[in-house]
Amino acid sequence: MLKRLLMTMQGKGGVPIGAPPPSPVTISTSSSPDATAYGHQRKIVRTTDAQNTLHVFFHDGNNIEWWRSADGGANWSQVASRTGKYPSVVRDSNNNLHLVYTSIDRLTLYYCVQAYNASAFGTQRTLPALISGYDVFGAPNINVAIINGTPYVFVIVNQYSTAGAKHSAVWTCFSNDGGVTWYKPDMVTVGWQSCSGDFVDRHLSNVPSCYLAVQNNLNLHAMYVYRDLGSSNTGQALATYVSTPFPHWEPTTWTLITPTGYFHDPNPNSWCKETNEWVWGVGKRYGYVHGDLEEWDYLGGWYYRGNIWGDNMRYPCVALELTQENDAWFFYESSTVNPNFDISYAVWDKSAGVWRKGVTRITNDNLGNHYINVKEREDNNRMEFIYTKGISAPYNVVFLYVAV
Repeated sequence: MLKRLLMTMQGKGGVPIGAPPPSPVTISTSSSPDATAYGHQRKIVRTTDAQNTLHVFFHDGNNIEWWRSADGGANWSQVASRTGKYPSVVRDSNNNLHLVYTSIDRLTLYYCVQAYNASAFGTQRTLPALISGYDVFGAPNINVAIINGTPYVFVIVNQYSTAGAKHSAVWTCFSNDGGVTWYKPDMVTVGWQSCSGDFVDRHLSNVPSCYLAVQNNLNLHAMYVYRDLGSSNTGQALATYVSTPFPHWEPTTWTLITPTGYFHDPNPNSWCKETNEWVWGVGKRYGYVHGDLEEWDYLGGWYYRGNIWGDNMRYPCVALELTQENDAWFFYESSTVNPNFDISYAVWDKSAGVWRKGVTRITNDNLGNHYINVKEREDNNRMEFIYTKGISAPYNVVFLYVAV
């Protein structure tokens, strides 16, 4: 109890993290109603510097903005702005921030890396071009691993056609030279590697996420969701590809693994990597009334864990609680109480296999609370997140947390 109290009062290294905000804290305004979209992308991270700095990235019109807070989210200052949309960020073990994002027209992907205390974005690098036959990129995701002292940066994204026969595919590539060169997982060929093949008449409505299993063999796990637009128009499912071990993530031996659950709605899912063994995935079924929690075990495959019935939800995302044996916190926006949507959550008890905490409303003002983006893990006994607030422009980008 004393240790938990001290952790609540202080950050890592004994540095105060700031008093809890008495109410949601507005970071900035944005002209974009989806400024913090989407939940499967990381847009809020905390670095392990002396101030335990919080960093958020979102888009305002045609610009990506970077804001940070050194007092636990009570006060925020803008660091930099750069043209682009749909950023996804990841922190490496050296506190560098790796960012991938799209051009305004979503025809190009860009990458940059910057120190946590920089005053500007790093050098912009261009990823491989669109594959012929696809019109635009989806919202990308990024991950990083330090291997033999070198940062390996992984990007995964879907490309799709906007007219005619609907084609979608998932692609991944990586760089180990700061974004100058982007390789397929064979570590030899330059360009994109397909994780899925070409889905004709299928729409990858959920942009995928990519993770590395931090194990002795460092397999690459590529995860995504697809939706079959054929006769039933309902067959959406999680899918997972697992590669051969580092140093060659051979795509020819990747295996497609589909879980037991099917997500029947084209809203984004979220992925939360757990230490060495599990990944949580969340989605929703049957319109707005069913939230679904799936767990990927690197050794055994997908397992269905729990669902929430009867709550009108969309855009779910998931975070990991460290103090309760890696319980999963399921966040989403709901219109059950207010038609303009409020933020809600529930907590899944991993050990007991039950919902430890039922549906709980975080906001209840009917002023439009959307696109929650939660930090992947509990930090300082908090689940910290951002979301977009407002019914019409200007919209607010808001920071808030729930005490664990």
